[in-house]
Amino acid sequence: MGSLFTSICPSLVLLGIGEIISSRSCPKVLLLNGTQDRETSGFSASCFVAAITDALNRTYGDPLNCLKSRPSQYINTLLVPKDGQIPIDVEQLAAQGILRVGTTWGAGDSSNQGWKKVAFFSEMQDM
Repeated sequence: MGSLFTSICPSLVLLGIGEIISSRSCPKVLLLNGTQDRETSGFSASCFVAAITDALNRTYGDPLNCLKSRPSQYINTLLVPKDGQIPIDVEQLAAQGILRVGTTWGAGDSSNQGWKKVAFFSEMQDM
């Protein structure tokens, strides 16, 4: 099973990926896992956003290929599993420019009705 740093970020550091994502004006949704794993123990939601932003900006690569895009240019909506274990630090997310946070139900939830059951918040609220 892959994780943030072994499966997701290696695909995001490729040249052109950050440029394409940041240039689009469309919903850019990050769906968080419900639990921590071996690579993300202690991470809050904003830590996941920061790691993805660093990968897309190629922060730790060749300085000539680095970008300086804000997190909200890559992610503008965050979906978190209902009763998930990852802390949702709304103040830090707002500082990153992510103002839409929603809760989604898992596939194993008998009341699950797919994307229709997503509850969006237009302003950051404690979850």
